[in-house]
Amino acid sequence: MEVLFAIPLLLVPFFMPFIAGQMAKSFGRDFWCWFLIGIPLPFIANIILLCLPDKTRKPGEAKKGKKGDNFTTCAIDEGPVQGIGHNHHYSAKT
Repeated sequence: MEVLFAIPLLLVPFFMPFIAGQMAKSFGRDFWCWFLIGIPLPFIANIILLCLPDKTRKPGEAKKGKKGDNFTTCAIDEGPVQGIGHNHHYSAKT
């Protein structure tokens, strides 16, 4: 009966390192490296992973949402913009 209570106690310390490993894998990094970093530093490893750049994306590639939604670029046409008594030329190139 004691074994049934001991199993969750042995698995709980590996929950956050497992999450860190899965996050690292989805960001294009090594699962086992971040899993091992997450054992002594469970919360800090996850925070560090959130701050690191995503290796799976190319530098100029925009992050895509569902059905190809593009969250990082704005579609503004080039051309004159009428202001109050002013003509401005607006160019939005990213």
